[in-house]
Amino acid sequence: MAKKKVLLVYTNVRLRNQKPRPPVGLMYLAAALREKYDPVILDLRTTPDYMPVLHQVLPETVLIGISTIIGQQLNFSLEAAKFLKELAPHIPIVFGGTFPSMAPHIVLKEPCVDYVSICDGEDTLVSLADALTLDLPISEIPNLAYRENGKVVVTRKCELRSLDT
Repeated sequence: MAKKKVLLVYTNVRLRNQKPRPPVGLMYLAAALREKYDPVILDLRTTPDYMPVLHQVLPETVLIGISTIIGQQLNFSLEAAKFLKELAPHIPIVFGGTFPSMAPHIVLKEPCVDYVSICDGEDTLVSLADALTLDLPISEIPNLAYRENGKVVVTRKCELRSLDT
């Protein structure tokens, strides 16, 4: 049986005459997901014709992750999330990155964002994909924020992993 897909989207615009750098954060997330899921990174800076990718990936996608920071990238990320939600309203959208981690209550005011991954997202994203695929409770997933009955719920926070081990 084919693995379900997780679409990871990078929306930062390229500055004039600057080569885009690889979306390293999304590459870490993809590595964490790869054992159970088929992660697909869509870098909108380098994929101007993204619709064929979306048509191929979305039918088998369990969730969409968008990494963002505050400022111009947040605006582009929200526009992408709105577009993706219109295209595939049944697929949950997760925001992660510095700003969503610091202000999940603000990010979750946007109806196109279903979840916020707080701090490092590798374990959170895998657990959320598992919960959505296997119909498990999301309230047990650490480092996650979401809306429930109109209120923002923030689950318990885990300590960061030691990079020395």
